[in-house]
Amino acid sequence: MLRRPSFLTILMCWALTMMAALASEREAAMESLKYDIERNLIGVLNQVMPPAKFAEQHEEYTLPVLPPTAALEEVEQMIQDELQRVLDEKYPESRRAEIVNQAEELFRLYKKGERVTIRARKQGPEPKEITGTLYAISRNNIRIGDQIIPMADIVSQDQAHFLRDVQDGYIKRFIKVQTQQFERQRARFEEEQRPLISGLMYKQNGYMARDGQWHPARTLFLADYERQREELYKQYYPKEEAEVLQTDGWYYDEGKTEWTKADHAGGAVAAGESSAPRPPAPKSSMEEARPILTEIVQSLYGTEGPGSKPAGGGLLDLPSDRAPVQEPPAEAPAAAPPAGDVSDLYDED
Repeated sequence: MLRRPSFLTILMCWALTMMAALASEREAAMESLKYDIERNLIGVLNQVMPPAKFAEQHEEYTLPVLPPTAALEEVEQMIQDELQRVLDEKYPESRRAEIVNQAEELFRLYKKGERVTIRARKQGPEPKEITGTLYAISRNNIRIGDQIIPMADIVSQDQAHFLRDVQDGYIKRFIKVQTQQFERQRARFEEEQRPLISGLMYKQNGYMARDGQWHPARTLFLADYERQREELYKQYYPKEEAEVLQTDGWYYDEGKTEWTKADHAGGAVAAGESSAPRPPAPKSSMEEARPILTEIVQSLYGTEGPGSKPAGGGLLDLPSDRAPVQEPPAEAPAAAPPAGDVSDLYDED
């Protein structure tokens, strides 16, 4: 046979249920006031830190901060086009052809009958210039005026004007050196100009640099602005919360370290609150649950409940000054217990 729960068990369950109901009522009441708190906070934050004031405090932003006018890929193409333009203006690709023409002119083959100047070592290690009309050219000698000059005495660079194989070597060497120099200068100029052009193009199209990357300026502005407002939100929330709750009749319970409705705390009135009579409060969850619990107990123990009790009080009327229920004396003769006797709560059968 199943044991019926004791009255103490029922009472504990009822107490836990009522505590949960009260907590739920408090949370619901607090939740209904959150809208007013948030609305007040938005007004305060709009006054304390409007977008214009935030922009004034951060020089990198200039109002209005508009969305990007072009996608990143488009901006990168703009940068490349502008960079190519300034490179071609400063170091045009046509310079490569100019180098070739310059080499061929610098080391051209001399012709008989033209007036030339060469350097040759005739008497001593230092070469001397010889100027005159070129009359003859051979593999081993040349004749300038009435002087016959051995090819071996002519400096190597000037031999290029008379010997084709020597000329080819000097032309190739000149083109290589000059081209490398041109490319180094062009690359250095590009390296200098790229960040300047990139910064200009990105900013003109609504981007900002951060952490080595470019981001939409509007996105960064909104994120920074929202971060600032979150800090101010945390700073002003306690004040606005207190103002709204106190206006609605709440007070801060230092002992419980929480806000408590004045009507739930014996009629306490917050500082500055009007003491005018309030309209009757709606029934609490505890009051609404009382007849339900009474009906449960009566269904288990009968209409008089578990144990005898003085007339005139309900089952759940349990003031602290009520005398405890007296158990029947041990020597009382055994008899059928009256309806609702507490002895049947401890029946072991």
